[in-house]
Amino acid sequence: TYTFVDAGEPERLGFARTVAVDPLVRKTNNVLRPTLLCSLLRAVKTNQDAGTGEVCLFEIAAVFAAAPAAGLPEEHVELALVSTGDLRELRGALESAVERINPATRVEVVAARQTGLDEGAAAEVRFDGQSVGRLGMVAPDVLDFYGLEKPVAAATVRFDALLDRAGIDRKYQPLAKFPAVRRDLSVIVDESVAWRQIAETIDSVPQPLRESLEYVTTYRGKPIEPGKKSVTVTLTYRKSDGTLRSEEVDEQVSLVLAALEKKLSASLRT
Repeated sequence: TYTFVDAGEPERLGFARTVAVDPLVRKTNNVLRPTLLCSLLRAVKTNQDAGTGEVCLFEIAAVFAAAPAAGLPEEHVELALVSTGDLRELRGALESAVERINPATRVEVVAARQTGLDEGAAAEVRFDGQSVGRLGMVAPDVLDFYGLEKPVAAATVRFDALLDRAGIDRKYQPLAKFPAVRRDLSVIVDESVAWRQIAETIDSVPQPLRESLEYVTTYRGKPIEPGKKSVTVTLTYRKSDGTLRSEEVDEQVSLVLAALEKKLSASLRT
């Protein structure tokens, strides 16, 4: 995408410190973009006009901001994602990318007002407690400004914050010789319980045979009572030296359910 954007775009997305080019040199699109969202929202509009259905885009590129005092503009690399699909899917894509770079990085999404994002669906993104970006639904006035007809989910994070956490000590294991056992669990929790709390609770349980934990879906509605939701996860177990017995998996799943009940007052949905 293009590095230059229109002077009116950054302010709508909450960026006041911009770097402008002499209008005698460029009369339009004469501001260096302070965020990739300016360019990606334009790209969504191009796809919309071409009749594309669902649009999912990402970009990694430099963004710019005016220096607080006299001096050269500030520059850093940003990762941005946009989607006309579900916000949870976009968040999942971001979390998956972080996990691939370093599984130990703790991703937090904390509700917070963000200019340019919908007040009811905006959040700050943190890596291990450090603020690195934002995530949410693009605000209606911004959608109107770009001429977008569908809701758009968006996320931006500092790419250097990702690279700083890149795990370089990789250990490879032989391909598994024995089959895995997967268990789907649906637990009912309070509406206020975040996925991060569920994942951290499951991770806190000693499970030497567990290979992975995956989020599947969240359900609200009958017969789940108001103020509650059902969250479904998939737990995968495997042994490296033999075939798992059902009793071995049952024992570890029971420990997981006990921890969820104790820490989050969760109950198994049957």
